[in-house]
Amino acid sequence: MISVNGCRGWLGAALLAAMAAAGPAAAGEFQLALRAGQNWIDVDADRLSSGNGVNEHQVNLGLTAAYRWQQGAYVEAGLGGSGSLNFLSIQDVSHHWIGAGWQYELYGKALLTPKVGLTYSELTSSEEDLFDSEPVDKFSDVVPFLEVTLEKRLMRHFGLGVYFRHTFEDWGSTRDFGLALSYTFGGQ
Repeated sequence: MISVNGCRGWLGAALLAAMAAAGPAAAGEFQLALRAGQNWIDVDADRLSSGNGVNEHQVNLGLTAAYRWQQGAYVEAGLGGSGSLNFLSIQDVSHHWIGAGWQYELYGKALLTPKVGLTYSELTSSEEDLFDSEPVDKFSDVVPFLEVTLEKRLMRHFGLGVYFRHTFEDWGSTRDFGLALSYTFGGQ
């Protein structure tokens, strides 16, 4: 396993190395994106002190920075968080990730990007009863994810897309789905 501090340093170093390798001769493009969507969280009952499993939908927000080489290779780093609107329990998940994939240009300025990567995942979970509260469970680990994004460039620099991600959590799983608004710069 990779330690928490080692993971954060590794994520930063990998992103800087990818950006350095993407020097001006690569003629690629940078992209920043905001994400908003929904997260389905499944927490195994045997991992929680309450003994109750969790299966709920959450609000998901995130921010990504990516680089795409002209040939299609793609690297991305991002952070995101999900939280519950249920006031009787606390379930929140945060992710810091780096991933890589290939961006395929489809017809009509549409882009399809399958990705794989690693994410540092933190879960905080507590089940509140009306008169009694459960202990707070906290888990963190570095886990793999799979993602696919479909984006349509609206103008040269702006894009609107949808994304779907499955993260293989140590304590269960998360599945994210939502919209992404991107701004792309650089390239030709």
